[in-house]
Amino acid sequence: CEQVLTGHTSAVRSVAGVDAQTIISGSRDGTVRVWVKGDDGEFACEHVLTGHTVWVLSVAVLDAGTIISGGEDRTVRVWVKGVDGVWACAQVLTGHTWGVNSVAVLDARTIISGSHDRTVRVWEL
Repeated sequence: CEQVLTGHTSAVRSVAGVDAQTIISGSRDGTVRVWVKGDDGEFACEHVLTGHTVWVLSVAVLDAGTIISGGEDRTVRVWVKGVDGVWACAQVLTGHTWGVNSVAVLDARTIISGSHDRTVRVWEL
């Protein structure tokens, strides 16, 4: 193990790599964290994204400036990095009737989500 990243206050449910410099993680603490590699070669938490009202169950990367999260709150959230470097929730996608267990990217404009409600949804951004 080269490094242990700490900061979440509950179990980490999902991780994804944006690129060699950035990692995202989703946790039962309801947050998505963006970890960035510093000049010293170590990852540190750069942003804590809040908005899910309960557990974040899944995270995925659309591109270097867009990440997706799915939560127990039945929402899929699209997070966008602004020109100022600050991440913000750009869209909240609703429709699932149970928690969103999985999110993935289909192509540059389409994401998919799977839920405990036994459905897969296809979303065009």
